[in-house]
This record gives sequence, C-alpha cells and structure tokens, in this order.
Amino acid sequence: MHSADTYILRHSEFVSLKPDEWLIGETIECYFQVAKESMDLGKKVFLMNHYTTGVIMSGNRERMARQRLSKVNFENYEAIISFFNTGVHWKLLYLYAPSQKVFVVDPMGSDEMGDSTAAAKRFRDFFKMRRNVLGKEDWLNINWHPSVIGHTRQADASSCGVFVMQMGADIINNFPDIPTYIEINSSAKEMRKLREDLSIRILEASDKLGK
Repeated sequence: MHSADTYILRHSEFVSLKPDEWLIGETIECYFQVAKESMDLGKKVFLMNHYTTGVIMSGNRERMARQRLSKVNFENYEAIISFFNTGVHWKLLYLYAPSQKVFVVDPMGSDEMGDSTAAAKRFRDFFKMRRNVLGKEDWLNINWHPSVIGHTRQADASSCGVFVMQMGADIINNFPDIPTYIEINSSAKEMRKLREDLSIRILEASDKLGK
C-alpha cells in the first residue's frame, strides 16, 4: 500500500492485526494515513514517522539532529500526530499548534501529564535544533504546554497498538476539536472485533491510497 506520501504496508506488518498480536508500528502509521485521507487533512495534520518521534522523545542530540526533517515546513500544518514505543508499549502523541498543547495518551493511563510535560520540552528542543542546524524557524516560538485527554484503558497486554490506532482516529475525525474523552470498549470480544474493523478499513482504502 502506498500514497502520495509513499506509504507501503507489507503483509507481515498487516497481519499483526490478528487477535492478540502486538501491533507493528508501520500498521498503526498506515491506519493514521487512511484516517487522514478520509478527512482530507493532508495539508493540516502532519503524520510524523514513529521512528522519528521515538528519537525526539528519547534520543540524544546527535540522533535528534539526524531526524531534522529538512524538507518539512511546519507552518503549513496545524498539528502533528504520531506515536512512539517505550520498549514493549505504544503511546500516542498529538501536538496542536493553535492551542500550543502537547498530549501524550497512554493506553494504560500511566503518568500522562508527566509524559506530556517531557514531550513539550523535547519538542521545544527539536525545533530549536532545526533552527541551529537548518536555519528554520517554523514553530520555533510556540511555547508548548502539556495536557491530557481522558480515555478508557486497555485491559490486556497486547492491545496498546489497537488503542493508539483508535485514539488517533478519534482525534483526526474530530479535528480541529480535541476530544475531552475517548471511550473504547476494552473487552476481549470487542478488541477482536475492532482489530477486524481496522483491517477492513485499511483494505478498503488500499486502492485509493495506491493511486
């Protein structure tokens, strides 16, 4: 699968949507692309690669400098949506420039304000790095503030990626409004059904994204 943003989803990544499987990052990213396309938000919401986001959130200055996104002008966008991994767990990231707010949404609900505070600092540093390395000043003067979005919590050890996919889609579908609460039925039966629904949506969108 690919689009104007050159997105490819391999079969081995797609099948991570099978029940009880741990989601592959590329599958989550593909679904965000599908959601963006369906809402025609390509010019408003920037989908940041999860590897880049992971480096910004936890890498040193040298690694961050290699993820400087030199061809991107963030002034063309109102928001960034992404996600990152903390070892064996996915968390959602959302930055909304008009409100200067950063949200880290953890499917487990653990210290989200602390995570959002750390993300606000890391992204302030990221945009300062872009000025120092590239001379770019887009989003440089935004004083990012941490915030949280209420939500239900995952009830097992393998559904964090599914939660991130659904939470991200809810944010995209409500754009530019930010949801005050995201409710996801976390029962085993509903998780299996949601994985099936996500798979179907990706498959139905594949022809459109592949043109």
